[in-house]
Amino acid sequence: MTKIEFSRHAERRIKLYSIAEIDIINTLNEYLKKNKIIYGKHDIINKELSEKYVYPIKIIFTAEADKLIIISVFPLKRGYKNENIL
Repeated sequence: MTKIEFSRHAERRIKLYSIAEIDIINTLNEYLKKNKIIYGKHDIINKELSEKYVYPIKIIFTAEADKLIIISVFPLKRGYKNENIL
């Protein structure tokens, strides 16, 4: 299991938008099962959470040797581009 850490910015966004950390961790675990993680920055959009939070949730994280650092989490209000959508 990879260690998951939240940046200070991500913790503030989670509190601001009242997003449950367990939803973020479950989204990351689902993404890790489907995709091989390459080191660097990644974006995930979870459309399944739009029922709970009105908008899809976007998670931005970086992958390092033994941990994932969540940089930011927020509701996606503007739309989609070429990004990983669950």
